[in-house]
Amino acid sequence: MVRLEKNIKKFLKDRGIQLKDFVEAIGISQANIYNIYERNSIETKYLEKTAEIYKVPIYHLLLDENLEKVNKEIENSRIKELTKDLKHCSKEVDLLRELLDSKNEIIDNLRGK
Repeated sequence: MVRLEKNIKKFLKDRGIQLKDFVEAIGISQANIYNIYERNSIETKYLEKTAEIYKVPIYHLLLDENLEKVNKEIENSRIKELTKDLKHCSKEVDLLRELLDSKNEIIDNLRGK
């Protein structure tokens, strides 16, 4: 189960935001944030306000830590795949350049240069 308190605290810590500044920015009191922690529930309008002010997707505060780790692993895996593909493409480009040079050399020879 997602714990809003943990996610909100991590969100603020990662960005160096003080709790008092956060609650002021989204328009709630500090007492209300503790009620949100207690209930483990937050009104959508506060999530929307947070997303708007801090330029993050709404789901960012709702992500389960394990899901975030899985997403990072998938992202890292995809980066490795793309790096491998890029190396392969680079080798193909080098081979095509060699073929083009050979073709140009043949053309030059046929032209008598």
